[in-house]
Amino acid sequence: MTFFVTTCKRPFAFWREHSWLLLCALVLFFGHISNLFAADEDRLNLPALATKLAHRSLLLDLDRAGERLFAAGERGHIIYSEDQGSSWQQATVPVSSSLTAISFVDANTGWAVGHDGVVLKSSDGGGSWVKQLDGYQINRMVLAAYSQQMQQLRQQLEQLQDQEADTEELEITIEDLEIVLEDAQLAEKEGPTKPLLDLLFLDPMHGWVIGSYGLILETHDGGSNWLPVMTSLDNPDGFHLNTILRTSRGDLLIAGEGGVLFRSQDEGGSWQRLDSPYEGSYYAALETQPAGTLLVVGLRGRAFRSEDGGDSWLELDSATRSTLSAALQLDNGDLLLAGGSGSLSMQADSEGAFFNYVEPQRRGFTALLEASNGDLVLSGQGGITHVKRQQFEEAMR
Repeated sequence: MTFFVTTCKRPFAFWREHSWLLLCALVLFFGHISNLFAADEDRLNLPALATKLAHRSLLLDLDRAGERLFAAGERGHIIYSEDQGSSWQQATVPVSSSLTAISFVDANTGWAVGHDGVVLKSSDGGGSWVKQLDGYQINRMVLAAYSQQMQQLRQQLEQLQDQEADTEELEITIEDLEIVLEDAQLAEKEGPTKPLLDLLFLDPMHGWVIGSYGLILETHDGGSNWLPVMTSLDNPDGFHLNTILRTSRGDLLIAGEGGVLFRSQDEGGSWQRLDSPYEGSYYAALETQPAGTLLVVGLRGRAFRSEDGGDSWLELDSATRSTLSAALQLDNGDLLLAGGSGSLSMQADSEGAFFNYVEPQRRGFTALLEASNGDLVLSGQGGITHVKRQQFEEAMR
């Protein structure tokens, strides 16, 4: 049976642009939104249920660790394959919160993040996982950090007043922080309702997790301790941060809701807000090789590339209006984009046009991975889709 069919051109219905239902592309596609509205403490203490059907559940992200392929998704499911995606086993996970992203820094060490502010770590190649952090801890951490900052600013204000110096700018800063502090106090009362959406580790010690309402935490000790660093980003509206990557030249790039783009050129020491070509949400970012071109994709099939590290952007015609949640450069250089309604767009030439195809059942995709044997592995609605390389090439002709 043919895996792909040519897409029709009828318009799709889309969610409201800045809805908090758009926190992650998968939730946008499939409407599994219950976890976003109320965090359940039981999910953080209830291990993921072992099931032979985990590879058919809603899966949000893919990664590779050595020879193993990994997928993570709803109900705390983490599964792995040792045969390039042909069969899957379930890992031992201590929570049943939905997981939105998974990433390994080497063959043994990896992290996964998700709803309820959960951060998981594996040190045995992904066979088992431990909880490092959850939303309750994050709320307390953020509140403590903002309270300490407020105390320091008020001390500075008193000193300036004693010196009869100009305090107008500092007073405005304090007023802004008071609003942020009130939000942090409310969040602590509400519980862990903010999901984490992506993560990046530069090495086994130094990394970040990012998420809803501008949440970003940094660790320098492998996740044993985390520091809120939201104030380092120019994000006063608290736009959701959806994806983070490191480029070949060492820059860090964050893309998210409302078209926000942030770049750090000193490994997170400072962040610059970039001019964005689009005010809609981005859900995935990619650096292509060998040119080092940056690519961001998101709502309504919008795709943009930058040849100068994010200083300027050129819009691409992705040949689809479906929201895009994943981008992958294949080993042969072809560029593949995936998203809602089973949409797949491929560009075989960096200067050529994209061609769009749709999976017959129109099940949306959330992540892409090319196995070492050239097979294509996709995650999303209905779990894992494994496509043989020959079958994929025939379908794309």
